[in-house]
Amino acid sequence: MKLSNILNETFDKPFPYKWTKKTEDYWSAEFHLQTKLGNSKVVLNIMMTDSENWDISFSTEAGPYAYGSFSIINSGRAYEIFATIMEAVKEWIQHVNPYMFTFSASEPSRIKLYSRLISKFLPSGWNHEIVKNPEEAYYLAKRGEITHDDIIKYKEPEDVDPYW
Repeated sequence: MKLSNILNETFDKPFPYKWTKKTEDYWSAEFHLQTKLGNSKVVLNIMMTDSENWDISFSTEAGPYAYGSFSIINSGRAYEIFATIMEAVKEWIQHVNPYMFTFSASEPSRIKLYSRLISKFLPSGWNHEIVKNPEEAYYLAKRGEITHDDIIKYKEPEDVDPYW
């Protein structure tokens, strides 16, 4: 079986989620699941940061991890969690039709996973760029071309190449 088929099957089983808030500049969804750590809740937040950009984040509340934790370590359900987040983000994109959105990762394994997944859920006509700085990686997704000005917002000043 091809790796792409395995990845598709792995991410084809999202949990049921519900939107808890839908406003002009903020959407939120949540879902519950049973993990090795007990009953867990995952909250997805999509917030407009300026007139053109939205920021996507999610956090968990599982066992010893406090609400708002970005860790899903030892949950045993990481692929299903990511499948659910991707499904909700795809639905949000269809309804809002944003111009651009961003999300970030700081753990090396999460950076690697997000880098593989971003192309999987972006609609046709969207581009993405990964901007790494010393502390984390930022993922920019935009309808159309990503410009130098888009990228510069996420680079550390000493990382900026003025001739890019």
